Amino acid sequence: MKDGLKILLNTYWGKEGWKDVSISEKNFEIAKIEGYMFEYPKQISHKEALQRLNNIVRKISPEDVANAFL
Repeated sequence: MKDGLKILLNTYWGKEGWKDVSISEKNFEIAKIEGYMFEYPKQISHKEALQRLNNIVRKISPEDVANAFL
């Protein structure tokens, strides 16, 4: 098993289920480089989130939505 995956699994999961712990910067960088962890996106305002969502919705046609259910 790759080091990054071990770090991910050992950081957040244990015998008793989910853990509530922090991770060292070194371990986080290893897991991030290997693609198992990532930086949290920056926080955006409610208004900006609605604007982004509106832009996405405009790109989706009613036909695409109907086809997704069929």
